[in-house]
This record gives sequence, C-alpha cells and structure tokens, in this order.
Amino acid sequence: MKSYFLRRIAPFFIRVVVFLLGSKNKKKANASDFFFIVGSGRNGSTLLSSVLNNHPSIFVPPEQYVIPFYSARWQLMRFISEKSFFRKLSHELLLPGKTVNWELDKEDYRKLNDINNWTSFYEIVNKIFRHYAFKKGKQNVKMLGEKSPLMIHYWSLFFTEFIGAKYIFLVRDPRDVIFSFSKVSGHKAN
Repeated sequence: MKSYFLRRIAPFFIRVVVFLLGSKNKKKANASDFFFIVGSGRNGSTLLSSVLNNHPSIFVPPEQYVIPFYSARWQLMRFISEKSFFRKLSHELLLPGKTVNWELDKEDYRKLNDINNWTSFYEIVNKIFRHYAFKKGKQNVKMLGEKSPLMIHYWSLFFTEFIGAKYIFLVRDPRDVIFSFSKVSGHKAN
C-alpha cells in the first residue's frame, strides 16, 4: 500500500499542494544542464547511460532509489530548513540498498552540507551529482543525467522543479520487458 501511495497518489497530491501553496523553491533555477532518462526497468536505460557516460562532458550516475521520492518530500516538507532536508536526503543515500554502486561516503556529504543557500531542489541534486562526477574523474561536466526507473512515476514533479531540463522517454514492448525480468534470478517475473 505504501509503495502504491508513493508512486501513484503522492505525485497527484503534490501537484495539488503546489497549486494551492505555490512551489517551495525560492527562485526558478534554469536546469538546462540536466536530462532525465524515463522508462520502466529493463528498457535499456543502463545501456544508454553507459554510452552517454563515454562522453567527457556528460555524467549519468548509477541508479539510486532516493531522489525521486525526495522530489515529492521537497514540496511536502515545507516546515524544515533546506539544510535539514539535505541531511535527511544524504543520510538515506548512504543506507545500504538505496543506491547501485555509488561510492559516496559520509565525508562527501559532510563537504556538501557545508554549502549554504540552497534555494531549490534542482540545486541540491545538481550539487550531489556534480560532486560525484568530480569524484569519478569528470571535472568539466556540462550535462548531468538521471536514469532511475522510479522516474517513470515522478517525471511530472521533476518537470516543475527542473525548468528547462530535457527528457528522454524509453519505450520497449511490454512482452520484452517481462521476458527480460524473467531472466533475473529471484525476480517475481521469474
């Protein structure tokens, strides 16, 4: 039930909150340096991000299962400071199973937490991704990407937070997706 709420009902509820109260963002950020790969799991997003990561000016980190949920929390958690929000987000990113092969540690988030004046959700995500790109050896990144399968449920929230970002929607025949999942050991489709 919790998963259904977070994926289906929460995005609609957030849009109502933003409509009634306005965006939590203090300023509109231009996110034209960001793109999202949107689609279900097993659709080729990992392959596409691997190809794009070969370009020296593009960085797409591995999957994580936190930031899409925090896009909803950003608008709902209006009573806490941006610093507290970032601490909660970074704590969750450090939990086992919340990311796939991310190599950030508490020291990385401590350095990021020293930054002042967060004004938008875009700035928080941008700083995390750029720091990670730098740590992975990409110093001159011009485009950042996000490819988590959860984006299929939350892209409309990111659309309002990341003004000017680009979206790549991947579509694959559902039968092929199910067949691909059936090859994954221990998956429900198996």
